[in-house]
Amino acid sequence: MASEDDKFFGRLRLLERQLDKLATDFFFSESFLDTPHGSFWQPPTDVYETEGSVVVRLEAPGLDVKDILIVLRANALLVRAVRHDTTPHERKTYHQLEIRSGLFERVVSLPPNICHEEAEAKYADGFLLITVPKCDEARELRDPVQLRL
Repeated sequence: MASEDDKFFGRLRLLERQLDKLATDFFFSESFLDTPHGSFWQPPTDVYETEGSVVVRLEAPGLDVKDILIVLRANALLVRAVRHDTTPHERKTYHQLEIRSGLFERVVSLPPNICHEEAEAKYADGFLLITVPKCDEARELRDPVQLRL
C-alpha cells in the first residue's frame, strides 16, 4: 500500500509532466515553428539539482553542433535541434523503424534563483549537458540568453 508521501510525489511528478507539455505548447505553437506540432520528437531528458547548479542532460546522439539551439528564458530552458537522417535515400522496405530524425525540442522549467549568464553547454558522446549555476537570490532576465557550444 502506497504511503501518503508516495501518493504526493506521484501527483507531483504527473503535474510536472503536464506543466512541461503546457510550456511546450504555449511557447512553441505550430505557427511559431511553421511545422506540424505532431512531427516533433523528444529525446530522453534528465533534470536534476546539485548543491550549486541545475543540470539538464539530453540523450541525443547523431547531432551536429551547428544544428543545436539552446535558449535560456527567465524561468525556462529551450533546447531545439535537428537530427538528420543519414541513411541512403534509396528505395527500401523497413521492418522496424525506431530511430527518430528531424526536429526535436524540449522545454524545461527552471527555478527562479539561477545565474543565466553563467550557464554552460557541452555536447559529447551523444549527450547534451547544460549546467546552470544557482544564485543566492532570484535574478531578473530581460532578454533570452542563447548558449554556445
